Amino acid sequence: MELSLEQRPVAVNETILDINTEQAVESDVLLADYYPRISRILHCSVDTSAEQAVVSGERLIIDGMAVCRILYKSEEGAPASITVKLPYSKTVELRRAPQKPQIYVKAQPGYFSCRAVNSGRIDIRGAVVLSCKVVSTGESEAIGSVQGGGIQCRCRDICCGRLLRYCTKSFIVRGEEKLSDDIPADAVLLRSSATVGDTAFKVVGGKIVSKSDAEVNLLLTDGERRLYRDSFSVPVSEILDADGADEDSICSVAFTVDWMEVKLSSAASDEQPIASAELCITAKIWAATNENGSFMVDCFSTGYETTRESRPFAISRGAEPVHRTISLEQQLELPSDTEEVLDLWAELAEETVTGGENVLKICGRVRFCALVQMSGGEPEYMEQTADFCEDIPVEGALAEIMPALTARLEEQKNQGNSVLARASIRADVAFSIADKAQLITEVAVDENRPVKPKNAGCLTLYFPQQGEQVWDIAKRYSTSPALILQENDLQDDGAVEEGMLLIPAIR
Repeated sequence: MELSLEQRPVAVNETILDINTEQAVESDVLLADYYPRISRILHCSVDTSAEQAVVSGERLIIDGMAVCRILYKSEEGAPASITVKLPYSKTVELRRAPQKPQIYVKAQPGYFSCRAVNSGRIDIRGAVVLSCKVVSTGESEAIGSVQGGGIQCRCRDICCGRLLRYCTKSFIVRGEEKLSDDIPADAVLLRSSATVGDTAFKVVGGKIVSKSDAEVNLLLTDGERRLYRDSFSVPVSEILDADGADEDSICSVAFTVDWMEVKLSSAASDEQPIASAELCITAKIWAATNENGSFMVDCFSTGYETTRESRPFAISRGAEPVHRTISLEQQLELPSDTEEVLDLWAELAEETVTGGENVLKICGRVRFCALVQMSGGEPEYMEQTADFCEDIPVEGALAEIMPALTARLEEQKNQGNSVLARASIRADVAFSIADKAQLITEVAVDENRPVKPKNAGCLTLYFPQQGEQVWDIAKRYSTSPALILQENDLQDDGAVEEGMLLIPAIR
């Protein structure tokens, strides 16, 4: 007997790769003549980016950059700095070629050492830690309903999230601004930083049009060791691909600054220098759409022996992204002979965003950094770290997670030989909720094997046990659950109360 099967698509997301790996980075740097000679290295900070990540067959190929900022004391005893760019490349093997791959790569600095070989040469050795995830997105099929052969269907409403975009994309933005009038023309750059504000976006025809502003902060010094601060904004905008996304999709875009480089242009004596900034921005893009459908999870025939095939499906559904600001305070103890705090800043040292059952856990560590001047006029660098952790309740277990965290210093208060520093951590996290379902993929009936009814008459009296299901009773007596519901004035085929049921027979 031929049955009429209604096949329905099920969105399937399969993780092909989810690892942390390292790539060594090293360089031998010779200082140009216009840089002050090195007396002692105070601090070496590293920013990293994964500027391109593509899948080619069964390989993930990553190209990125490590940007080292070396703060040092010159032979004249003044603070100075130099920025060094170090490109790298990494190839990671996949267990198989993915279908419509979604690629998430995050680069973080691992161990790094910066050693002054002599006054004009620096040896840099270290490694970039790459968090890599590749998700294969596709679809399979399961049966929604069956007609014919006396088949009775038990169905379940399922929400299947179709992952349209789960990736990182890096791009370069540039901006320039004339320095403030109070900054001398011979000032040199000591330190720079940048943060991106909230991102506004709109979904139009499978594209996400997004924009924000990056705030660039500069610390400069002159020949008299006086410090100057300046800031300006750089517009950030990008059109991002999200095939299949529309205004009803669940979308999230967060911009983070991977690294930046600022150069000061030479100026005439009657003109202010111009600061030119180059920023490497990473967009963390999430787009998903939820599709609701009814799928068959159980079946039987009232007339014939039935065979079926089923298998488990790992499904997920998109959830609304979480946007949270976490405040953190730290008391920085200064050496007793500290004369002045020249500069203080906060940076994200570690981050861990994980999901458990009904909880999203956002944890990490912030590094509070200070450049101070000692009583003898010598510059020194010091730092302290502080941990943060926050649990956010969610409904279910988490599947894919896309976090974007940034830290910035909000306030500082000098208190004798210490400084009270307050930082804020901005967390934007997109995620999906995991689910599982055992769905039927094939059904057949055998006309040569009719079912022998258990009830001889038109009606059978049945006394159910506590918690027994109408569906299971109908299956046992080879009758229709709908007839039992109708005969006993019941609403659904779930558990019934103790008492008496009338079981009608199908003739």
